[in-house]
Amino acid sequence: MSNVEMLFGGGASNIPPFSYSSNNGVVSTNGVYTVVTFNSDDTFQLTNPPIGFTVEYLIVAGGGSGFSTQSGANAWGGGGGGGVLTGSFILSGGTYPVAVGAGGTVGNNGENSTFNGLTAIGGGASMRVGGSGGGGTASNASAFNGSSGTAGQGNRGGASQIDFNTKNLAGGGGGKNAAGSSGVFPVSRGGSGGGGLFTNFRDPNFEGFGGGGGGGSFVGASITANPGSGGVGGGGNGAALSSNTDISATNGAPNTGGGGGGAAGSSSRAGTGGSGVVIIRFIEP
Repeated sequence: MSNVEMLFGGGASNIPPFSYSSNNGVVSTNGVYTVVTFNSDDTFQLTNPPIGFTVEYLIVAGGGSGFSTQSGANAWGGGGGGGVLTGSFILSGGTYPVAVGAGGTVGNNGENSTFNGLTAIGGGASMRVGGSGGGGTASNASAFNGSSGTAGQGNRGGASQIDFNTKNLAGGGGGKNAAGSSGVFPVSRGGSGGGGLFTNFRDPNFEGFGGGGGGGSFVGASITANPGSGGVGGGGNGAALSSNTDISATNGAPNTGGGGGGAAGSSSRAGTGGSGVVIIRFIEP
């Protein structure tokens, strides 16, 4: 294709060709699509796209941690998965900032991710609202519901379950595609994290984003405590603590927005949230 445009009155003007660039974006292909993955803050530079140039997006915020301050708690709900946004828009030439949210450190929500005016909300820490909500904590005397997610981005965390002075089973964090579940009494297990978005947006092999963390399990007896499982999409597994069990939670997976696994006994066993990601794709002219 020629990059020369004829001017009225004669002569010609060189037109810069279509191009795109970023500082650290990872370029790949998926069928007819060019895919650019941003794992950290960046800019996307677009030069001379055709009219109506369409860019599809997948924006994932950081996941929440599996701990928050709750008086008397023995088991903490899994962190909520980072909010997930998908869709498309038409872009013209220009420079577009990209912000990728960090995962929540112990006791904190995940950070937001943004691109072209859209914001995915960070996942909620245990018992906190967010893109997806954190799971409910459990104490010897009280069980709590999980917290809510953001409409269109995620789901609610699961409720905790208790039987007084013996089993404290925290709820799983919410995920993009499903709410977190409650603890399971027969096997003394924390609630499972809600499933995240499972998609082939970036790669023909499906992958998950925005899964909730599993809930923690605290058992005050000689019974094996079992951790809640993290949700598909990077959610970490919960912690488990009893007289014959001591398992720390796992962190949400990096660049998935997965929630951290819920703590048991103390914050030292909590999982942190996984960082978010921004992925775009388009068909080159």
